[in-house]
Amino acid sequence: MALRILLIDDEVLVRRSLARQLRPAEVVVAGSGEEALEIIANSEPFDGILCDLLMKGMDGIQVLARLRVINPGQAEKLVFLSGSPGQSPVSVSELGVRFEDKPVSADTLREIVESWKD
Repeated sequence: MALRILLIDDEVLVRRSLARQLRPAEVVVAGSGEEALEIIANSEPFDGILCDLLMKGMDGIQVLARLRVINPGQAEKLVFLSGSPGQSPVSVSELGVRFEDKPVSADTLREIVESWKD
């Protein structure tokens, strides 16, 4: 059975590229943190969540904070991606969440997906 992954990124081209690389997983995409939380609230749990750190509106840190309150199990499955980690208002290492720079290599993406299979 294919993994079910939620991909959260406000850039359409990034979403398309990552979704293609994640095949054959079932990839559900969200263009904002708000949309992602709505999807999570109204669907079956995801095996993993890839979330852009810096987005317009609700950023990745806010998504993580809300998830930790409303669905801690899903918060444990979140991995941050960012092309601008130095712009984060909080040190990503303080959040206790895996972080990867964008663009993510195919090998790193495969390794993340493999970690969700456990």
